[in-house]
Amino acid sequence: MKGIIKNVQDLNRFYDYYRVQLNKNRNAIIVPPNDVYQMQLLLEQLSNAGCDILLLPTDLNGEAAARYYDDYIDGIAALVGEGAIDEARIDASVRRILTLKEKHGLLDPDATPVDERVEAAERIVGSPAHHAVEMDTARQAVTLLKDDGALPVRGGSIVILGRTRADNTPIGYALEQLARDGILGPDVRIDNRISGEITGEAGAAASLVIDRYYDSGELVYSDALSEAIRAADAVICLDMVGAGLDRLQDDNPQVQGVQQALEDARAGGAKFVLLSDNLPVDAARFTEADAIVCAYLSAGFGVDPTARTSGSENVGAFNANVPAALCAIFGDGDMPGRLPIDIPGLEQGPDGVWAYGSRILYPRGYSVTGGAD
Repeated sequence: MKGIIKNVQDLNRFYDYYRVQLNKNRNAIIVPPNDVYQMQLLLEQLSNAGCDILLLPTDLNGEAAARYYDDYIDGIAALVGEGAIDEARIDASVRRILTLKEKHGLLDPDATPVDERVEAAERIVGSPAHHAVEMDTARQAVTLLKDDGALPVRGGSIVILGRTRADNTPIGYALEQLARDGILGPDVRIDNRISGEITGEAGAAASLVIDRYYDSGELVYSDALSEAIRAADAVICLDMVGAGLDRLQDDNPQVQGVQQALEDARAGGAKFVLLSDNLPVDAARFTEADAIVCAYLSAGFGVDPTARTSGSENVGAFNANVPAALCAIFGDGDMPGRLPIDIPGLEQGPDGVWAYGSRILYPRGYSVTGGAD
């Protein structure tokens, strides 16, 4: 498979192609995306296409990760031995990589003792300065695809609906930032139904309910959540969609959760804001949302971004994108991002299955704030 991914159809073809290859080459067993055998197969295809470096999704932060890379390297060596990858192709990549390192002085010997280098790495990696850059980068990515008068969300009764329990961490971080910036006053009442914590006085002029609708593959949409949404002025709903159309179908519990929240918001007269926190294709599934904001990253939800008091805590990635998007939804920050792919409209067939149509709903480069490139 060759070409550049520039729209969601390309992305799905890429996903389906490698799933077919796995079916064909791995005894019809579809392995998880971070499985070492899938990565070996992916590198086989990419290396033969001329790719020099494949960035792997596993952080080297423990023995299990080290074994992953050992198995991965052994598997690649086996592919070379089998002739699936030409050794000359590997040599060409190594030569280009070493040439680039030499150009930037990365091959020069470092006389600094190893323990001092480790200490410097623990002090620098994950430092406040690095995380400030990370957060600024996340803010630059936030993209507004639609706003029918729903933004910014301010005052009254608000429901923030996470997808899972892990979403509570970036939601909490965003609320702390909003409080520091004076967007959320000290008198706001927060009923966090994920953690069970309640702060503020009953009857406060502004109130927040935090809940979730999905857990362990099942819908966990409660009657209490439905009542809270119907009584709200605004609902902010997080959603995560990956490659493929399965997570956009009516029988998917995540789709059911978002759809139910949207219907409850409509019944109660609340403004509904969809916060797409992974691939932005759910913008085509929930077109009735009053506002659609894209954050683009669904990883690191369970890691506290403020826990930076020891070296070991610096190894964990955390989600900066969702806090950045939530702050912008409340008016604490802009949304300067542009859509990275074309998003076609979805059409439901006679069998009830949703599929992409030929009409482009949101073109690549689009945003409400900046139009389209």
